[in-house]
Amino acid sequence: MKKISAVFTLLAAIAVFLSALASAGGQDGAGQDERTAAKTIERLSEETVAHYDAGRYGEALETAEQALVLVKGLFGPRSSEAASSLNNLGQVQAALGNITEAESLLLESIDITEEKLGKDHPEIAPALKNLAALYSSSSRLEEAEKYYRRLFRIKERSQGKNNFDLARILESLSVVVEKKENFAEAIELRERALRIREDSGIQKGSELEAARESLSALRDNYAASLNNRGISFIGKGKMEKAEEFLRKALAIREKHLGPDDPRTISTMKNLSILYIRQNKYVDAEPLCLRLLAISEDSLGTDSTGLAAEYIKMARLYQKLRMPDKAAAMYQSAISALETDPQGNALSLSRQLNNLAAHYIDREMYEEAAPLYSRAVTVIKESGIIEEPEPSSVLRNALQFFQHTGDDEKVSELQLLLGIKPEPCEKTGDETD
Repeated sequence: MKKISAVFTLLAAIAVFLSALASAGGQDGAGQDERTAAKTIERLSEETVAHYDAGRYGEALETAEQALVLVKGLFGPRSSEAASSLNNLGQVQAALGNITEAESLLLESIDITEEKLGKDHPEIAPALKNLAALYSSSSRLEEAEKYYRRLFRIKERSQGKNNFDLARILESLSVVVEKKENFAEAIELRERALRIREDSGIQKGSELEAARESLSALRDNYAASLNNRGISFIGKGKMEKAEEFLRKALAIREKHLGPDDPRTISTMKNLSILYIRQNKYVDAEPLCLRLLAISEDSLGTDSTGLAAEYIKMARLYQKLRMPDKAAAMYQSAISALETDPQGNALSLSRQLNNLAAHYIDREMYEEAAPLYSRAVTVIKESGIIEEPEPSSVLRNALQFFQHTGDDEKVSELQLLLGIKPEPCEKTGDETD
């Protein structure tokens, strides 16, 4: 819970005042009245602190208001002591949710201190801090940022660049800047605050860890925002903006989360898909290879679950006009699917067909023949011959074997398909 920041300034002023009375030997009636008033202010201020710290804001309001009346009477309504008392009352009003009253009191406190001591005097800091916090909690972000920055300048000038109080101010300012979605600056502020905490040498381990976790969470929020905005730009057809945001998100997540974190992988997938949609196949290749390696490490190279990744890479290499690499990826997909040929019969026959078609396009008929033979066997043994896609694979195989003159295979396929022999041109079309 926040402490009432200016009470101790006021109590110190009271102590000085009482000491001055004692030194002057003021025992007459007026002097005794002043002593009594000062002692009462001291008691009321201490009670205000106790009530506030215990969350008894109603009682704190009562004692703070009484103290302000006495302070104005003893020191004057435009005194530095009145400024401190106004700040204390303003902080209590803020805790009660009385925003308008709190703002008025804090602004008056600041005005008095500026008049008495100047705009940059350190004694103005408590009211500036409370007013900035009030604006921040009220979502008046421009005003909150203005007062936090002013507070920071005053503290830095009066206490040095590495004073511990600066870390807290920077963290509060970071919250405001983050709310305004200026994530990059918010991160810079948090990083600077953390350096101050680390260099101070007085931080407990748990406090430092909490500061590091806050910074980590902020970075993740920034990366998530960039990632989501990138996806939004894709939906709007703004591909260049989408790429910009996804690249930034990936850079942050790779640096601070590592390449294997699920959030990093998610952004990597989004960016790779975007590159493919943009026909930027050269840019997509390294990302897709990294995603494949991650999947292989996670699932094992023979996992059926990897087949889709291998197929994606095969198609990418076809776009890149790298036929040998495309063939190797199709073969890896087939090997993964062959771990359960019955359960994967539909996909297995499709990829056997696709690799065969890939070889036919390169006039590598000897390599294509066993693939079509295997596809026919898989379809026969799995009993899926009546489905549309396997039937299409069988027709492609029939046309291939007609073209190569393998009469035995032609007869087998015609029987399976229930068609009469007829001349057929080679097509070797891939199936989706």
